[in-house]
Amino acid sequence: MPRILVVDDDVTIRAMFSRALAKYGDVESAAGGEEALQLLGEKKFDAITLDLAMPRVDGFGVLARLGDKTAKNHETPVVVVTANPQDQAMAKSFHAGAILFVTKPVALIQLGALISMALTQRGGAKNK
Repeated sequence: MPRILVVDDDVTIRAMFSRALAKYGDVESAAGGEEALQLLGEKKFDAITLDLAMPRVDGFGVLARLGDKTAKNHETPVVVVTANPQDQAMAKSFHAGAILFVTKPVALIQLGALISMALTQRGGAKNK
């Protein structure tokens, strides 16, 4: 079964996203970039949802670490889910390695479709 990481500093959003994505795989969550980086260093994930605006280590910091070719989850597809609708944030996210970008509020069915697409790109449930 695929492993999905939900990264957002808002506890309500983390809970909603985690419940909605549970039908696509085993979901873990991180309350911010620091916790996400710890989990990403320990475990292999098949898809990640990532908020950009978080204290201390933001989403761009997480993307930068994933951009390192030696990172455990370097090839894991990242779906950015942010309240920042600016074209600059989108361009910067794609340049940093995100494969999909959507702004909040996002319909949970849309989020599921995006994760499904990310998992398809990843090749499914291969945990390495």
